[in-house]
Amino acid sequence: MSSGEITEFGGWPRPPRWPWTAAVVVLTVALAAAITTAVHYRAAAQGHRVRATTAAGSSGPGRLMLFARTVAIPSSGPLTGEITVFSVLPAHGPAQVMLRGQISGGSPHKRYALVGNDCRSNGSAHPWATGVTNAHGYATLSGPAWTVSPKDEYWLWLVPSPRSQIPGLHGSLTPGGSLTAFPAGWSQCALG
Repeated sequence: MSSGEITEFGGWPRPPRWPWTAAVVVLTVALAAAITTAVHYRAAAQGHRVRATTAAGSSGPGRLMLFARTVAIPSSGPLTGEITVFSVLPAHGPAQVMLRGQISGGSPHKRYALVGNDCRSNGSAHPWATGVTNAHGYATLSGPAWTVSPKDEYWLWLVPSPRSQIPGLHGSLTPGGSLTAFPAGWSQCALG
């Protein structure tokens, strides 16, 4: 050992200080970045909560009431099934309904649709829910949400039907009204 070297730890040379200094600087910068990120996201989360609370306190759509009821689709030969009507009634504004059904006894790999309209407009039928049967004639029918009036009567029937005269459903699609079967050959709105 020369006289210029400092010995420590039993004669080993002392390591240079720059790697330790660099490590401390890197860790300090990383800690500062982590603290800044945490403060930023906490402030953003608190601001989001304040906005959500404010929005909930403001005048909005009000309370929503949800309903579901299931009705048997009138059988047409071997074809049977049921429809569930999901209704959303807001405190203010029109009601929304969505139909979902199950059928069995249909022709394999065939598209079926539950079509209908309201009795007041006497408009043409449109599909409320559709589905394709599997190899065993079973299908799930589903469709988009529709705006309906609690004051109107509606009619629905399943197409294609194995019979020329189709039985169907007639009545209200919103809670409180009845939705009943009408026999094949009857006019869809004659029961109103």
